[in-house]
Amino acid sequence: MSDYEKQFESFAHRVKFDDTPDCRHRDKLEQLLLENFASRRPQQPNIWRIILKTRFSRFAAAAIIIIGILFGLHQFGVRIDGTAAASWADVMEKIDKARSVIYNQTAEIKSVKYTNKTYVNEDGLLRAEQDYGRILILDPNNGITFNLMPNEKKATIVTHRLGKKKEKGLQKYLEWLSSFHEKEGKYIGTEIVDGKETYVYFSEIPFRKITVWVDPKTSLPVRVEQLYLPNTNPDIIAPQMSLDMKEFSGDANSGLGYGFSISGSMGIGDEMKITMTNFEWDAPIDESLFSTIPPADYSVEEYPFAASDPNEKTLIEAFVFWTEMSDGFFPDNINDLGDPNKVKPMLIKKFRKDGDPKAEFKEAIAKMNTILEALYVVQEQKVGGSWGYAGDGIRLGETNEPICWWKSENTGAYRVIYGDLSIGDSSEIPQQE
Repeated sequence: MSDYEKQFESFAHRVKFDDTPDCRHRDKLEQLLLENFASRRPQQPNIWRIILKTRFSRFAAAAIIIIGILFGLHQFGVRIDGTAAASWADVMEKIDKARSVIYNQTAEIKSVKYTNKTYVNEDGLLRAEQDYGRILILDPNNGITFNLMPNEKKATIVTHRLGKKKEKGLQKYLEWLSSFHEKEGKYIGTEIVDGKETYVYFSEIPFRKITVWVDPKTSLPVRVEQLYLPNTNPDIIAPQMSLDMKEFSGDANSGLGYGFSISGSMGIGDEMKITMTNFEWDAPIDESLFSTIPPADYSVEEYPFAASDPNEKTLIEAFVFWTEMSDGFFPDNINDLGDPNKVKPMLIKKFRKDGDPKAEFKEAIAKMNTILEALYVVQEQKVGGSWGYAGDGIRLGETNEPICWWKSENTGAYRVIYGDLSIGDSSEIPQQE
């Protein structure tokens, strides 16, 4: 016997092992396992002969077999206690049957956190009680954003451009769920959340990663994280802009501000993380919480956001504003229309006349909306790959050369806006003289 074999046998005899009652089953598993190992290791028959003689063999066989079984079950989505992880289809079915949900939400952008408590009912109405005292109510079916400022007894109503009416149901409203419809949620394992084991699902689509933690008992989410990734291509990111009342009133405490963005399916400018926790599914919610009727003692401001779909006319209106504020020149780059560092001073210069700050602010907001609507038209064409721009260095009315163009889906011809802001069609891509 070699020294190595002697050492191995000595080690095996020192191992304590209590025999199990079912010796026949244990010995059969042991024998099959060891014979298999022996067939693969013909060069060391003495080692396996020694193992067969020791009490250690029973322990080794049982341990290796159990580990192998557990590994296989894990690979096929079965937990150690024998229960199978709920499929994402099961989770979606449970959410679809839910009539309401309440949760806490935190948004993190550039190390700044915004938190709120959110209520959603089965009609797709949302109420967010924000950490700084304001209340936001969204009615996507009627295109209304309703803001309440209890500390100031103010209310604002913003009427948005209406798109396709949303269907009822939480599953149709909670936007992060749609990503899992497009690409099934992938089960990636278990994780402890608030002292309880959860199933974890993951989905990744362009510019977004979504992780959902699900309660095994209810098959409903207990935590959701959405990571929105920035798009470094300025041609297709969502245009964003904001204005504040204090820029028109001179009162730093006026506290009324608006920020808008349009589209965004192709990425945002800065990374953003949204975390949703403390879910309460099917919790009773008073319908009055979603009312968009201001209290009688509140002052009310209304800001229409344009009720029709954006089109080429909004783009011309944006060009008219820009050329008026820049000595007649068109933007050097079409993305300049979406640059708040350039557009915001123009809006303030145009509309701040030291008159009624609320009226001036309202006019500026309306023009800002027009510019964003125009950029939506541009963004759609850029994504489609047919957008062209050649306005650099051209003044309004100086030439009839093309300023911009895009291919019409209806006719297949190119729509062209010229230097005098007239519009025409071209069967070919426009060429400058």
